[in-house]
Amino acid sequence: VVPPDGRGLNPLLQDPWMASHPPIVFLGYAVLTVPGVLAWVAAWKRDDVGWVAPALRWALAGFLTLGVGIIMGAVWAYKVLGWGGFWGWDPVENASLIPWIVSVALIHGLVVQGATGALRATNLALGAAAYVLVLYATFLTRSGVLADFSVHSFPAGSIYGWLVGALVAVVAVSVVSLVLRTARPGTPMETRLAWPLILAASIVVFAISGTLVLIGTSWPIVSSAFGKPATPNAGFYNQVNL
Repeated sequence: VVPPDGRGLNPLLQDPWMASHPPIVFLGYAVLTVPGVLAWVAAWKRDDVGWVAPALRWALAGFLTLGVGIIMGAVWAYKVLGWGGFWGWDPVENASLIPWIVSVALIHGLVVQGATGALRATNLALGAAAYVLVLYATFLTRSGVLADFSVHSFPAGSIYGWLVGALVAVVAVSVVSLVLRTARPGTPMETRLAWPLILAASIVVFAISGTLVLIGTSWPIVSSAFGKPATPNAGFYNQVNL
């Protein structure tokens, strides 16, 4: 007998953590749009200074919002499965983690720029990258390309072309903006051992971590071009991040 209104929501999903997790992650994605757009405008107007203060506020808001959303999802995942870590390093989880890592790097860079005037081009690139990675995360989650590699049940939808088009357009605008900016000289980074240099080194660490997680998360797409698609296990992410 088929119930007229279905059997209702899956009991595993009837949890306050799960009810809060998706909208807060989405809000974090939306907030990280602002630093990206500010970076575009700053590059077009050749204004490397005026965007720093508002971009830092929005980057902090995105860092906090997206971070809280990720933690809520993690608490729910561990709670419903007895803290077994079944979802650990899942591709869909990673898709939201990567722009969060970039937002952390952006915050460090904006602090350095505000204090010394250095890292102007780097911050523009990080601001644009955070927004590009938000759209890339949306593409990975909603296009269905990771349906065979993720425990999240996101099947292929009818918006694949729209997602690809939006992603390509945003990448193109970001590249053009950065090309416009790189024609201008920036303030050199100080080489003496001080907080600006330490923060700049932290940006390098975050960039390496985010890049490695991005490669692992995208590996099913990359490997499918050379044969049978595959995905790294949790051990890969643990080792490279350590």
